[in-house]
Amino acid sequence: SVSDYVKMLIFIYEEVYSGLEDIEQQHEFTRLQARVIEEYVKKQKNTIIVQLKSAEENHVPVLLAKVKELDAMLAKAKE
Repeated sequence: SVSDYVKMLIFIYEEVYSGLEDIEQQHEFTRLQARVIEEYVKKQKNTIIVQLKSAEENHVPVLLAKVKELDAMLAKAKE
């Protein structure tokens, strides 16, 4: 159930992160956030690649603009 899952997440958090200093927790949060963004960007780009293969010529610039936005998002996450 959802409540059991939440309890497990809380337990894992307490075991893994409770002994860390605040700055270490912030660093770990930033690292994990960057990983989530990297995965999101990767999946979105794969979707766009599929769309580009069958896109009409006038839609290609829109898709390429989305790729640039994703690249900017990824670059910001890695700062």
